[in-house]
Amino acid sequence: MAQSEGAPEAQTLTWDRAPLAEALYAFTEASGVEIVFALRLVRDVRVSGRYTVGEPPGPALGALLAGSGLRAERVRRAQFVLISDPLNLPGLGDDPSLYTGVLEGRVTDAETDEPLWGAHVWLVDLDLGGVADARGEFAVERLPAGRYSVRVSHVGYRTVRVDLDVFPASPQLPPTIRLRPEAVNSSAATVRPSAQPLEPEPGLAVLTPPGSPEAGRPALSIAGPVLGGDLLGGLSLVPGVSRAGGASGPLTLRGADPGRALVVRDGVPIYGENASFQPEALQSARLHNGPLPVELDGGAGVLELTTRAPGPDARGVLAGGLGGVRGVVSAPLAPTLGAQVGWGRPGPSDLPLASARAEAGALVIDPRGWRGEADAARRAWDAEAKLTWTPRPAQTVEAGAYRSGTRLGADLLSGPAPASWEIRSASTAANVRYDGLVDDRTFASGLAYLTRASGDEETPGLATQTAITEGGLRAEVDHAPSLTHQVRLGAHAAVREVSADQGVRLRQRLTEAAVYARDTWKPSARLELRPGVRLALVGTRAVAEPRLQARWSAVPKRLDLRAGLARQTQAVHRLHGYASGANAPRDLAATRWLLASGGIAPAVTWLGGLGAEWRPSDDVAFSADLFVRTARDVRLARGLAVQEPPVEAASLAALFPAHRERAVGLDLAAGVRRQTWALQGGLSLARAEVRREAPEASGAVRPWRASRYSRPVSFSVAGEKTLGLATLGARLDLESARPGARGDRDAPEARLTLGADAQTEAFGVTWILGARAETRLRGDGPLASGGLPPGAPLALGALGPAVVPGVRLVARW
Repeated sequence: MAQSEGAPEAQTLTWDRAPLAEALYAFTEASGVEIVFALRLVRDVRVSGRYTVGEPPGPALGALLAGSGLRAERVRRAQFVLISDPLNLPGLGDDPSLYTGVLEGRVTDAETDEPLWGAHVWLVDLDLGGVADARGEFAVERLPAGRYSVRVSHVGYRTVRVDLDVFPASPQLPPTIRLRPEAVNSSAATVRPSAQPLEPEPGLAVLTPPGSPEAGRPALSIAGPVLGGDLLGGLSLVPGVSRAGGASGPLTLRGADPGRALVVRDGVPIYGENASFQPEALQSARLHNGPLPVELDGGAGVLELTTRAPGPDARGVLAGGLGGVRGVVSAPLAPTLGAQVGWGRPGPSDLPLASARAEAGALVIDPRGWRGEADAARRAWDAEAKLTWTPRPAQTVEAGAYRSGTRLGADLLSGPAPASWEIRSASTAANVRYDGLVDDRTFASGLAYLTRASGDEETPGLATQTAITEGGLRAEVDHAPSLTHQVRLGAHAAVREVSADQGVRLRQRLTEAAVYARDTWKPSARLELRPGVRLALVGTRAVAEPRLQARWSAVPKRLDLRAGLARQTQAVHRLHGYASGANAPRDLAATRWLLASGGIAPAVTWLGGLGAEWRPSDDVAFSADLFVRTARDVRLARGLAVQEPPVEAASLAALFPAHRERAVGLDLAAGVRRQTWALQGGLSLARAEVRREAPEASGAVRPWRASRYSRPVSFSVAGEKTLGLATLGARLDLESARPGARGDRDAPEARLTLGADAQTEAFGVTWILGARAETRLRGDGPLASGGLPPGAPLALGALGPAVVPGVRLVARW
């Protein structure tokens, strides 16, 4: 038995023929170190020794084990593992097998005990892993002995995180991990108010679609009735994110032009206007709203979508109603082969909340609405397919394709003669990807892709066709040389071409090549650093982009502090024109692309951020993110009345000259989720300004002016309550006025959304009947006077005359 001697500050433990297991437990508590051992090794072993609190634990532990046939091997700063000491073979003391082992186990269904083929097994500490084979078994060899945090997930099952031990030269019965099926009560995405605890990236928001295995902790967010299956609509719950041109327009991130936001799907950039994304087809959706990691590049931010891998069981969802129809079906074709297909067709929209008009020879979409001079309607659709082949455990080959299309038609209702517009746009992407473990510490991936976005415009007296095409190759290697370092090396090459036909055919081409490196370094259990650099050759321009991200767990699992700084380059200028009429500028329906080549420089952005996430309990979270952004060579419209944009590079460069940009802001979010109710809110305080690069004719420097997408204050709050089989939801969004064309301001906006879902089970299918309605509140001033003067109060008027209803029926199996 252990006995204590002396004063508490110099406590000494002594053992005299004590059971080794009891001695080790007491030694661990007194010394603060962790000792990993197999019970079979210490059974029937007795030891004698002593340890004084404060002494180095290594020598004392060695003395305690003397003569026992065991010895302690240090594997971390404060962790030892007990191994057999072969006294008759002392030469094997340096054999790696004495301090390495195999992490193995089996993943099954908790209800049926059937093996879960394709389950993802991830070592959180090393950021590597693989998938379970047809028997549900997994194995990672030659790992240093110790305890590892392992995340186990599977589509349609609740993700778990367990601690598993690796023992050297002491085989144990592999553990069985049983996953429970996860009941999905919503057909919409859920949105976290801030980043995952293990991510050092400030400004990162993670959206978890229904049944996604990426939810590392309980989602403190809203799902269901108020979103109704609209994944991108859920983005506006993230502070600092809004939609230009109303609820269905492109994304604007922290006051930046929509052309500064990039969408990446399975590593492939999507340049066109996107119809929709089916949430059930996605594994994760990550909005990088701050300094980007080295593998991504762009302007103000990137929406990164990752589609699911087909699972071992047939699963699917079908939904239909006033909001359109959509479906996703996933099924195995063979033990190592699976397929997933999805499609969607949103219901026809007559733009009740955004009017269309003819102005300055162009079709203009006005998000303020209700005063349209054109009868406009929008049609959209999207389709996707994915094939996944797993030739062996921890190796996957995927082939995917995506296609979406949008048609906007408008008929002029007033004027000397009737006129019609028709604008058709489409996005197409295809890719082949390989992922696999090279060895127990190295993970490799390769990607080949082709993407294209096109637009056909038929306007009175003019027909225009534009397109951007990109083909690229990407290769990455992740290597974990130790438990505290993970190194990522990558290379990316792409060829882009912009083609146009507006009576004259034009082409513009740009080649870009980049290499990048990043080290994820954990100098301590609480601190994580990610220094990295990206070196690119954009045409003939050499670009260096240093990047750094850091996370410090001030209070483990409760309070995380994050910081980041990055230099980012955008080689593709996406031009959103606007017409400046009687009031604030309105968006033109046409879009153009301009490549950084010749005398057109790429947009270069410096972005810094500081963030904090506080989780006082497992179901309550608060976050705050402070950001600063500066940019140069950003291509924006001059602010004058613009007709239908041309297609020549020189003419576009003249109509969209280079600007400087600066922005600063604070994003706050809070969320709480209980068993039957949830509440989430976000507040964004920001200011974004732009200035022409060229001086005025007098030689004076042009003054800074507010960005047309700058909203100084935006606020959203959403809640839901479950009552038996029904879920009720409500959401309110408030946004302060956007700047006008002449120093005035447009009206502040408010949106109110109410929704309800009812769920039941029948014939092995989950049925959800949902209904929602949305309306808007408007400021009184702009409707009568054409603008609010600077400093005017944000007074809101009565309910707007348009109420958008929606009813849907969802079947999920």
